[in-house]
Amino acid sequence: MASLWQAWYGSDLLEEYFGFALPNVLFLEQDTNVVRFYRERDAQQKFLKAIECIVRDEPERLLAIYEKAHELKKAAEQYIARGANAFEDLENQLGFLRLWRT
Repeated sequence: MASLWQAWYGSDLLEEYFGFALPNVLFLEQDTNVVRFYRERDAQQKFLKAIECIVRDEPERLLAIYEKAHELKKAAEQYIARGANAFEDLENQLGFLRLWRT
């Protein structure tokens, strides 16, 4: 779980979608599905401000982000429905990752 969050916050997609990145973050999985999130002191506030600006000032961009998130959710549900075999080989793994880039 922690590695998933780490990958998202450290990805160039975060900056692409929101215009802001949090490259200096650390996620540690304390217990199953319990993650500690460490970041620079003011990083979270800056990130939330960037999102607030999108919500307030860029409704078209906000809608595009929402539509992409909905598309990804539907695709993820299809992988989840396939169960443990969904990521059994490299091609399936890469196929899922490619969804983020389309």
